[in-house]
Amino acid sequence: MKVIIVGGGIMGLSIATELRRDAGLDVTVLEKSIPGAEASSAAAGMLAPQFENEKPGPMLDLCLLSRMAWPKFARELEELSGVPVHYLPSGGLQVAFTDDEVHALQAKIDWQTASGLRAQLLSPAELRSLEPSINDKALAAADFPDDHQVDPRRLMRALAVAASRRGVSFRT
Repeated sequence: MKVIIVGGGIMGLSIATELRRDAGLDVTVLEKSIPGAEASSAAAGMLAPQFENEKPGPMLDLCLLSRMAWPKFARELEELSGVPVHYLPSGGLQVAFTDDEVHALQAKIDWQTASGLRAQLLSPAELRSLEPSINDKALAAADFPDDHQVDPRRLMRALAVAASRRGVSFRT
């Protein structure tokens, strides 16, 4: 069976690589330029469902499942490609500069901790101990210790190599 995937970004190459591995399908990726040259390489690399979601619900649930799958995905991709993706389970900080932002962060932390997620509000002193160069106007920060990050350019390089090694075809 032949499969055509339109778009050679993170999603397209991830799907192409998995289809070749799991189903042995004949996969071709159509890309208008170089794989990953568009939005995928320009992304911030945040794997941060807690930072990015404003309320509980199905989207957060899916994002949390995705975050849990990342360590294995990154490890397998690095093994297949030989390219380090610089996956880092570093946590994340969301900084507040106004009283309203501090209250919004506290509300976010409250519903997240009530849902069993780890999050805490850092005082200015606690924030500066973690990030000494933080803007002096920062009033507080939400600490999401379980959020992660990855280098999108290295990830794209690893995906392109992995897809090629698995026999995915590319057409521009």
